Amino acid sequence: MGNNWFRSYRDRSGLSQEELVARLQLAGIDISRGTLSNWETGRVSIPLGDRDLRWALANVFRLSVPDLLKAAGYEIELGGTEWSRRAAWVVDQLPEADWDFALEMLERLLEKSHQRER
Repeated sequence: MGNNWFRSYRDRSGLSQEELVARLQLAGIDISRGTLSNWETGRVSIPLGDRDLRWALANVFRLSVPDLLKAAGYEIELGGTEWSRRAAWVVDQLPEADWDFALEMLERLLEKSHQRER
């Protein structure tokens, strides 16, 4: 059994395998048409543990990363508010080297907010 969800989203996006490969390569993903074909047929599992690949596929298919993972059959439980999910999404889009800085900025903002409330 193949990854029907993947083929379905590729078809919905109107992209051929070659076009999808090109878009993923432009996003920095090292992939060949043969690999993509193997993903679609289920011969090889799509490595959705790769953060960069998740982000690139979500962008190409115009999905959020959680929606991409749901389409792939993962159960995603998002806690928090819509605002916290948006903040998490923004941080997730940053290069890993910037995550600490982004979280530090959010923590400083929280601290200032608490100081204003006093």
